[in-house]
Order: sequence, then structure tokens, then C-alpha cells
Amino acid sequence: MEAAALGRPTAAGPASVGFGKMQRGGGAGMRLSSSSMATVAVAWLWIAGVAAGSTDFRLIEAIRDRDHDTVHALLKQEVDVNAREGDGATALHWAVVRDDVELVEALLRAGADVDAANDYGVTPLTLACINRNATAVGQLLGAGANPDAATSMGETALMTCARTGSAEALEALFDHGASSVNAREESHGQTALMWAAAQADADVVRVLLAHGADVGARSDSHLLPVSLGDGDPFEQYVMEAQRGSTPLLFAARNGRIENVRLLLDAGADVNEAAPNGQSALVTASFSGQGELAAFLLERGANPNAADAGYTALHTAVLRGDLRLAKALCAHGADPNSRLTRGSRQQRNLNWFGLSGAFAGATPFWLAAKYAEIDIMRFLVAAGADPLLAPNNEITPLMAAAGAGWRTRFEH
Repeated sequence: MEAAALGRPTAAGPASVGFGKMQRGGGAGMRLSSSSMATVAVAWLWIAGVAAGSTDFRLIEAIRDRDHDTVHALLKQEVDVNAREGDGATALHWAVVRDDVELVEALLRAGADVDAANDYGVTPLTLACINRNATAVGQLLGAGANPDAATSMGETALMTCARTGSAEALEALFDHGASSVNAREESHGQTALMWAAAQADADVVRVLLAHGADVGARSDSHLLPVSLGDGDPFEQYVMEAQRGSTPLLFAARNGRIENVRLLLDAGADVNEAAPNGQSALVTASFSGQGELAAFLLERGANPNAADAGYTALHTAVLRGDLRLAKALCAHGADPNSRLTRGSRQQRNLNWFGLSGAFAGATPFWLAAKYAEIDIMRFLVAAGADPLLAPNNEITPLMAAAGAGWRTRFEH
């Protein structure tokens, strides 16, 4: 909990910065000689000495040590309650990090700056949201904290609560006038609803939607070099639009069925697609979220959407998902649909891929290639032509025998 509370990067969402210095770049070419390192060390020791001599850190140290007696004694001595550490953190930051609502209250009564921001724009309110501490959030807002506070990278308190999953804290932010429900952070242009849609707490999505979150918002799209698997994926790269996801696409990728239900009920388009052509259905199927893909079909998703160059039936076969293949065909998927281009691939990443070298492949051909016998039987019964070959003229029988073999993991 403490690493997250300090605002260091977590797996839940984009990195949010806290007290520690960010580690950027470096590597070869950044080495210092021994004499240079010694000079730097001496300089830092001198700076630390000056800082220690001019600032009283006893209050911060007592809070870090959870020493309530010393904290209360220092507050009676009228110690500087807003003294700052080297990165701008104050005693109130540390009390919130420690989830110590008693000391938060004491510091606020003593005049602590409720909106004090460290060097990265992180306020005590941000840290309370990171810790999912709705009580501390309420204390800070009651003391006048800005409900729309944002870090230097544009991460608002609403976004933080959205990714950490505290509906109660979100309600408190809105009750105190938060108006940044559709604000975007700066790294990828994502909103609080996008972050919430990818998480497991549907109550957070529900709260955001009730306060006007935009279901059609789309994250930033960028042209990035990717391989479509046409030959050697390490050499033949093309520039293709990537990202550009909506809340529905985030939820589809992560298998959040209840979030998808809420988004569709709020007006999201069940057939919306990313800039690379992947529909929500194809995204769910490709991500191994068969149950969610079946739900999208029930809500009217097009089973033959192929703007990405392949259909959900192709990706269901790739995933070995017989149940989803049956659901797709039951909703009208074409068992003889042809792959027109491969899925994007990047170096040094192992993931399920559809190579562009398989252009013209049908779902049955892929099932033969990957020895998905049960899926082969089902597809034939559903009307698949077992003789159709892709553009490379390797028949399903030849593919089953190993001709032109590539694994599911295209590098």
C-alpha cells in the first residue's frame, strides 16, 4: 500500500508521481567518472546540510514514525506545520499517506495548507484518493481542498479515485463541486471513465455516468510503427493509428461485463471501433474475453465486423474458444470470411497474432493450422468450406500437416 500511497507507478493505470524523484532515461553514456561522482556526492551532502539547518523536519519525522504524542507536543509549540521536504511534501501529505485521519484533523486545525502540492502537483487529496480513504477525502474537502486538483500530468482527483475504485470518494468529490468529470490526462488523453471502465468496480462507472461522464470520449490516437506480419515482422513495419480507445473498448479488452452493460445503457455504440478497425466485439474476442464478446452479440454487435482485417470468428479460433465460435455463428457470423491483413505486432512482445502472411485464410483454415479439431468439426457443420485456401495456396490439410508453420505467438 505504501508504494501506491506515495504515488509511485502502479499497474492500475498511468504512473502518478509522488514524493520520490522520477527515474528517467539514463543508461549508457550517462556514467560519471569516480572524481565526478565524488564531487556530486559532496554537493548533495552540502545541500542536505543547508536544508537540514534551515528547515525543521521534526513534525514530518514524527508523523512518518506514527508518534502521536510528539506530533501533538510539536503542534502546541507552534512548529511550522507547512514545512516542506526537498520534493515539496508537507506533514499533511505524510499524515494522509499514513491513513492517519486523527493527525489529518489535527494538522488541519493547526493551519496546514490543504492544497499544498509537491513538485509533481500531488496534493494531500490526491494521496487520499490513491489510498481509497474516503474519510480522509471528506476531511480534506470539508477543509476546502480543491475537488478538481490535478497533478502536473493532468491526473485529477476524479481520475485517481476512478482507477483505485472508491465510489464513496467520488461521490464526495462531486458533492463538493468537482467539475472535471471529462478532463483528460496529458500522457494519453484518457478520462476518468476510461480508467474506471477498465477496472472491476461497476459502482465507480455508475457514479461517473450519473455525473455526466462522456461515453463517447476517445483517447489520443497516434501513428506508431507496427508490423502487420507480412513476411518478417522484424523488418516490415508500417505506420498505423493506435490507441484511440473509448470507455467501451477499455471495458471490452478487460472483460468488464457490468461496465459494458452500463456504458451501452448510457448510449455507447455497441459497434464502435478503434482507429485500427477493431470493433468492441473483435477486441473482446482477441483479448480472450469470450463471455463479454457473447454479451456484445446479445446486445446487437455485428458478428462480421472486419475493418481490422479479420473478424471475431478468426480471433475466437486463434484463442481456441469453441463456445464463442458457436455464439458467433448463431448470430450470423460467416464461417468462410477471409482474413485480409494481419494484426499489429511489436518486437520482443509475445502475444496472440494473426500474420498478414495468412491473407485469405478462413476461420476453418486457422482451426486446421492450430489443430483445433473440435472447432473444425463445428465450423464444417456451420457451413465452412474445408477446401478454401488462403492466398499462399496452402490448403487446410497442408496447414494441419505443418506447412508454413507459425505459432500463435507471432514475434
